Amino acid sequence: MVTVENLAPVVTVDTPPQDVQYSDRIADVTFTATDVSSIDTMNAQTSYSIDGGEFFAGLPDALTIVGELSFNGPADQQTDATWTLSGIADLAPGSYIIRVTVTDDDGSSGSADATIDVTREDAVPTYVGPLFVSTPSIDVTTAIVELRAVIQDVTLYPQNDDWDPHAGNVTGALVTFVNLDTDTVIAEDVPVQLIDPADPLTGVAIYAWAVDLGNADSASITVGYVVEGFYTCAEEETVITVSKPLQDFITG
Repeated sequence: MVTVENLAPVVTVDTPPQDVQYSDRIADVTFTATDVSSIDTMNAQTSYSIDGGEFFAGLPDALTIVGELSFNGPADQQTDATWTLSGIADLAPGSYIIRVTVTDDDGSSGSADATIDVTREDAVPTYVGPLFVSTPSIDVTTAIVELRAVIQDVTLYPQNDDWDPHAGNVTGALVTFVNLDTDTVIAEDVPVQLIDPADPLTGVAIYAWAVDLGNADSASITVGYVVEGFYTCAEEETVITVSKPLQDFITG
């Protein structure tokens, strides 16, 4: 008696691990599957994992911009079969494994992985909030400072050293405001809202900060702000002055 066992398809990938920014197009990745039997039909399915976690069926997508990753080619093919992974990453920063598993008619399968390391897109922040705020009266020690930072995608600044033509959506950015004088966080992960819903490249992060002067009549505070989330930039800073409306004191 001779038992003939099936041989699983052999799957290979032609592209080494690649690094892309969240809104950039990846280099096309071609998966090739071969089978001993030239008449067997092989079926390809995709799955993915993030930062070494469990695998999920399909392809990942952050759903922020048009042009997500796509898996191209008929799902069912005979040897030699090829499929191509292409498109825009549109993924939260992290390390992704895209796995293609190919199964033949007899139920045996083989797989190959493509690794895509997604980094943050560059942003250009600008502080547009008030630089001077007064308390409501001389007897009140607390003032509300509306911290406002406009966040723009670097594609709007061709003169910037970090410029690239692949735009994202700045609603994926988060802003953290820090009191640099005391090295304490004022507000963390403040969301960015679009100023014009039709323009995904410019948004603003707003936070109402309560500043208590205590026994002081005035204070100048150095506030830093940094962009995180799907975007990144060097920390910027500005000086904000909070004062009581004292007699013989004019502000404007």
